[in-house]
Amino acid sequence: MKRATALALAAAAASMALALSACASIGEGAGGAFDEHYTPDFPAEYSITYSVQDPEGDTTEVSKTQDPQGNIRYVSGNTDALFIASGKGEWERYEHNKEGAYVPTGGELYGEDQINTITKDFDTYAKTSSQKNMPGTKQEGSVTVLGRAAALFSNRVGTSTTGVTYTLTVDDETGLCIGWIESKKVDGTTQQPDAAVFHATKFLTSNIGSLASLIS
Repeated sequence: MKRATALALAAAAASMALALSACASIGEGAGGAFDEHYTPDFPAEYSITYSVQDPEGDTTEVSKTQDPQGNIRYVSGNTDALFIASGKGEWERYEHNKEGAYVPTGGELYGEDQINTITKDFDTYAKTSSQKNMPGTKQEGSVTVLGRAAALFSNRVGTSTTGVTYTLTVDDETGLCIGWIESKKVDGTTQQPDAAVFHATKFLTSNIGSLASLIS
């Protein structure tokens, strides 16, 4: 890589790091400010799946479903966990076995914080919508994705030939992230993104069937 190109890319990366640092330091009280602790407004019922591509180009799916009764199913990699609500703010965990059935894991019941820890990858993707408040981000217009109205945002760091362009899609109804794309170029040549990119392949917020039926 030529020295000028390397310097340009380094400057772009430094600019983005500075912007993110500035965003994170802005308090929640400032209107439209970036909030690193942003929590999406999840609806009472939903079923969302993200297709995630890592920097090496490998793709995996991460999904989370919650039915109207508060039961939750989380699928990611080798994990396929079902949490059945006890009605007391706690959940019993079931795991998908080799025979294709969900069986109780036994032990103590799970609290909300414990489930959030297990599903943190999904929650991270969903709350990426907070990036719409990052300095330099512009709303490009409205789009329809998976039959849902959404807003499209973009932020370019660097130049059109050497730098990174981030594209964010946010669901209008819920404020959840539908997709995050990183387009990187060096001397006009497209490069592999430095971080994971993802997009929703399923996004439902109504008519979610009972997850309890999976163990009956």
